[in-house]
Amino acid sequence: MPRVLLIVSFFLCLIQSFKSQEDTFELLTDTTIYLDELVFHDDLEKKLFEAIYRNESKDYFSLLYMVRNGADAEKIDAAKARFEQQASVLKTKNTSPKKLVKVIYNDVHKKFFKKYELVNYFDEVFEKGYYNCLTATAVYALMLEELKVPYEINILPAHVNLTAYPGTENIMIETTDPVNGYFIYDKKFKENFVNNLLLYKLIEEKDMYNKSIDEVFDEYYSSNDKVNLKELVGAQYYNDGLYLLKEEKIREGIEQLEKAVALYPSFRVASILLSVYLAEIIETDYEDSKEIDYLIRAIRYKELKVDISDGLVSELVRIGEDRLVNQKDTASFKDFYSRIVAETQDKKQLKSMELVYNGLMGDYYFKDMEYLVAANYFEKGLRLMGKDSLNFEDMYTRSLLMHIEGAGDQEKVLTYMVECQLKWPPLKENKLFMSYKADVLTLIMSKYFSINKVKEGEHYRAKLEEILDHVSIKKLEHNIGIAYAEAGSAYYRLGSRSKARAMFKKGLTYAPGHSELEYRLSLVDY
Repeated sequence: MPRVLLIVSFFLCLIQSFKSQEDTFELLTDTTIYLDELVFHDDLEKKLFEAIYRNESKDYFSLLYMVRNGADAEKIDAAKARFEQQASVLKTKNTSPKKLVKVIYNDVHKKFFKKYELVNYFDEVFEKGYYNCLTATAVYALMLEELKVPYEINILPAHVNLTAYPGTENIMIETTDPVNGYFIYDKKFKENFVNNLLLYKLIEEKDMYNKSIDEVFDEYYSSNDKVNLKELVGAQYYNDGLYLLKEEKIREGIEQLEKAVALYPSFRVASILLSVYLAEIIETDYEDSKEIDYLIRAIRYKELKVDISDGLVSELVRIGEDRLVNQKDTASFKDFYSRIVAETQDKKQLKSMELVYNGLMGDYYFKDMEYLVAANYFEKGLRLMGKDSLNFEDMYTRSLLMHIEGAGDQEKVLTYMVECQLKWPPLKENKLFMSYKADVLTLIMSKYFSINKVKEGEHYRAKLEEILDHVSIKKLEHNIGIAYAEAGSAYYRLGSRSKARAMFKKGLTYAPGHSELEYRLSLVDY
């Protein structure tokens, strides 16, 4: 599927998420990108942009000129001179507001505009005379600003225009209509507007109850954005971003949309940018760091309230499997994870990602037979999950036991297992762990009784029976039988037939039918 179609389909899906927010959404209170992350065509654009972003400059003319990549910066001064010359001419006009707006409209149109083009940039107005509704509106807004005529810039869903003397004369300037390019919101205009709302079922008859035409008009017409010149520059970046996306220049389009969001943080711009981010990271391998940037910036969205937490965890799983299973590259996976979690503020989402990360890393090292490293990762998962940590506890236990498997010194093994229990007390109820611990104790118990060290043997027998009597384990009855056979034999050698008999019988309670125990018991009773 072509990239643009993919982006469009993503945006259509997102619309469902945005429906509940209606059109009352005005400005984002957070940003999706930081100033130092923006990409500029050249140093001049960067300097102009940052000064306007910080409200340190009002040179909107120059920045509008530099929006297009490839705009000739050396022609800015000449373009400004033409503009200022026309402004000086218009400043001499002393007439009523209605007549003044008409003069401004006609003179500016005659001086600068020759041909309408849908895809158009501000610099092309002065170099070719080409214009569209946005670039022409920018010229008129700059002129009204210069002439100190009050105005509002109106950004509609698919159009831009101006209102001169808002709140008093309310004179509209329609920049793409050279014949009737300005008009006042008179009674007929307002009636037609409201009738269209009814025609297209945007309102119902009941919505008109107890409301005048003026009230309904003001309610619905004012729902469109009214922006300042700074935001209008952002709208030009937005338009350029859409042009570039249509040309399949995705990265360049994103860079322009990101600058648009910075200057004009509207719901419309932000939602489009988010949709493009998401389209770009579908099934990507994140080999390109820019793709990770897009994922991070998508995570930062808060005001749009699009929950991508499930998708984010899925991405972590997918990339973990690729990096760890296919590439055996732990370093790049760690880098991917650290960059993502650094941007995650939601505690629930962060916990989910930590669990996935520790599980994947633990599994990788377990399969690589680095059991102690694996155990460390599984332990982190244990501590995150708490009581609901059965899967992590199982893998943690297996890692620990594989780590100590084959160790020669059973007493050192036992000491290590006790330390593990202190670190994670629930291990005392873990069947696998405690079964292994019981087996270790039987071996140590056997060793001491076999050399007649009864005191030490009894010490370990007590610990073994504490497990056998109170914990559900998988008993290795053969080893248990040998341990009690050694215990009974030690007492027999020391001359205590009664204690020997008691050891053999005790052993048979844990290992019923054990042949060695039954044989030795028969010898004592003979």
